Amino acid sequence: MIVLRRKAIMKRNNTNCVFLFLLTVLMTQLMQLASGQDGEETVLVANFVNGNDAVFDSRVYLFNSSQSAGEVTVRAFTLPLIGDTAQELTATPLSLGTLESKSALNIEVAEDILVLLGIPTPYTGDGGNLTLEFTVGAANVRGAAQVFSSGIAFGTYPLQEIPSASSSSPTVLVANFMNGNDAAFNSRVYLFNPSQSAGEVKVRVFTVPLIGDMPQELTGTPMNLGTLGARSALNIKLAEDILDPLGITTPYTDDGGNLALEFTIEAANVRGAAQVFSSGIAFGTYPLQETVVTESSAGPGPSVVTVEGRQLIVRKRNPDGTLGAISSYIIRGVLWSPSGRDTDTGPEDPNNPNVRRSEFGKWYQTDIPLMVGMNVNTVRLVIDPGTNSALGPLGRTILDEFYGNGIMVIMTVDDGVNDMNRVRSAVNFYKDHPAILMWMVGSEWNINRYFGVASSIEDAVRRTEQAAALIKQLDTNHPVATSYGEIDIHADGLRLNDTESYVNSLAPSVDVWGLNIFRDKTFGTLFDQWESITTKPMFLGEFGTDAFRSRPPLVPCPQGAVDEAMQADWDLSLWNELLRNLSASDPSKVAFGGTVLEWNDEWWKIPPAGTQETCGFVPSGHPDGVSNEEFLGIVDIDRHPREVYNALRTGFDPAYQPPL
Repeated sequence: MIVLRRKAIMKRNNTNCVFLFLLTVLMTQLMQLASGQDGEETVLVANFVNGNDAVFDSRVYLFNSSQSAGEVTVRAFTLPLIGDTAQELTATPLSLGTLESKSALNIEVAEDILVLLGIPTPYTGDGGNLTLEFTVGAANVRGAAQVFSSGIAFGTYPLQEIPSASSSSPTVLVANFMNGNDAAFNSRVYLFNPSQSAGEVKVRVFTVPLIGDMPQELTGTPMNLGTLGARSALNIKLAEDILDPLGITTPYTDDGGNLALEFTIEAANVRGAAQVFSSGIAFGTYPLQETVVTESSAGPGPSVVTVEGRQLIVRKRNPDGTLGAISSYIIRGVLWSPSGRDTDTGPEDPNNPNVRRSEFGKWYQTDIPLMVGMNVNTVRLVIDPGTNSALGPLGRTILDEFYGNGIMVIMTVDDGVNDMNRVRSAVNFYKDHPAILMWMVGSEWNINRYFGVASSIEDAVRRTEQAAALIKQLDTNHPVATSYGEIDIHADGLRLNDTESYVNSLAPSVDVWGLNIFRDKTFGTLFDQWESITTKPMFLGEFGTDAFRSRPPLVPCPQGAVDEAMQADWDLSLWNELLRNLSASDPSKVAFGGTVLEWNDEWWKIPPAGTQETCGFVPSGHPDGVSNEEFLGIVDIDRHPREVYNALRTGFDPAYQPPL
């Protein structure tokens, strides 16, 4: 029987035209705060506020989650059209008083800022548009801007944080949706450059087709929009500044008038917002999303990995840039999802992946030497380590450490929820790193349908193919894998013949299938079943058991005790069976190897976070009939190896031969 295990869920909030609902959603998001230390300062930008006809109705809301109060100061900048230069309206930062600890603040743009600066209201310069930069002497402050004039709302959107650490890299920002239909000149993008260096601005324009059609780039080469000055802002009109110079007819009506824009600014930490309104009706104001593009000159270059028949063929990149010898690869791996006692999230937390992303940097220096000692050669990541200016460089450092220790990486690039923006940024950021073995999408999507993102199993298959096809466009040096649950479930869309259709016909861009199998102390007929339905290869994406022996009655949160010998015996038995089905040893066999579930215990899976619970799933293909979710680690939460560590260290030794 198949057991559904809890995974992180990224909830999607659909756009709602009801203003108060949107405000509620955004204010809720303000409470989901990144980790940090009190005593730091937060710098937030409102890329667009309106000071025209009813400036008193433009507001900024701040929330301080820290234990320390902090002074709030603001700087105001004009927001000129292309061709003009932005001016700072504050000779020195204006103090707005103190934001208390665990407290919020409601700031009226006119009464609390413009009037105190002696700026006449209503403010009509540059169409009444302004940019505000808030500095708060406390960590982890979050905020939102609300703009409405004459009773018409232009939207509510979160303020964007300016990182405290600068970078020499350019900023790449994406407006995922712009509307160029009936009144394209009213669609705008606002940019703010907090750095001390000016930067050239270029834009690429893409169509946003419906599913089934292919997107097209409308810019043959990136279009130059001029220079964004240091400590300056810019107001860009979609029609006049971009579409008209490109010779694109306006109003633009293809694909419902929808476009995507990618801005590259040669300055660090630029932030931006998009505003879409047509015929006087606002579709909203939202922050641009930052992505990071890997510089081709970084590192020695990618290893080259291909699939030949049912074998995984690897040519590792040497430090001097040359390629090593061709070899058939065996995955002797673990699933690595690092966390500690203080990992503060849960399965229902919309910010779960971002909380967990920060754990990679906390644990890699501890975990990698232990993995080396266990003869691990591969890790599977269920989320990428990060691509933005804060986490991306550390992510590459972590991969450098894996590479230097002979460990390759299977990286999930869609957060398991078919996030196509994440796919693009993660693949582009990491594709040239020599530690990458292959990409992965999904997390048992046949069972959870991308955690509700897909409307049906058929939709989940289509989404899988779409993501795999995109990855192949972005990178030709690595295969694409997908995470798939049990291959033969007695339910519509989940039977063996359904799996056969998905593998061979409906998701042809997937090269390798990673199977999460929990049948018992044996895989049973799995390898024969796979051979009977396809010539494509597979590996075990998840297998093994936990270290907690539950006592009857087998309830979801049973009594019991840790039994390390039980876990060690079970996992090694499954590994021995897997070794007898390796394609590297016999090309007629179907498997590359596998990644054991999992490297370390994770105490966030069962609420409350920070305590180890015995809860799990009943019944299950485990020795005691229960999958105890927070005891699955080869090492415990404090990185003390369990008996299974030594058992698999022997089994993962390349010279090891399984018993007959």
